[in-house]
Amino acid sequence: MFHVYNVDDYHAIHEIRRPDTVSTSTAKHFATCVAKPIIESSFVPIIFNNISIHNPSNVDAWRICWYLINQYTGIFDNSYLDNQQCWISQRQLNINEFDRVEALTVHIYNDNITERKEERSMKGLQLVGFKEQHLHSVHDYINALKLILSINEHLGQQVAPIVADWPGQIFIRKALYTDTLSRKIESFLPMLDPLHLSLNSQE
Repeated sequence: MFHVYNVDDYHAIHEIRRPDTVSTSTAKHFATCVAKPIIESSFVPIIFNNISIHNPSNVDAWRICWYLINQYTGIFDNSYLDNQQCWISQRQLNINEFDRVEALTVHIYNDNITERKEERSMKGLQLVGFKEQHLHSVHDYINALKLILSINEHLGQQVAPIVADWPGQIFIRKALYTDTLSRKIESFLPMLDPLHLSLNSQE
């Protein structure tokens, strides 16, 4: 069955900050991994029609530069605030049309909110692993991915999308393009999900 995974950090910071001779804090840091089965979808192969799902160059910088210069000049040059003011002045945007629910609920994870009930449902979610550790480096993320590999060795040549925040994108991709590690974790495909994208844009 096709699964989408999520790796993120969890911090237990509700503690008494009373330094002793050993430490200054008793806060705990954990790496958590959950999986959501996608019933309607079959598995995706890593290689299809002799083409790998991974870009062998990781990032084609020349391609990004070409598109930015030739197709997106004048679009990404202006801030959202500048564009918003322009839209309002040209009557292309009514300030009252903003999605107030989205603005209020983007940081609220309660699935009882009608507008977010389906996409935030925990139904079918599986806890893969929960381990006390940081997520600050390539090594940390490799250890977190081992939580998945320890119970899902059958991944084989199947793609395992893994939703992660921006540090997760960077460190997992670094690991994928490290020769000594790539074969062990080549099934994983890091993805930046709409929630993290929305949080990053508003923060």
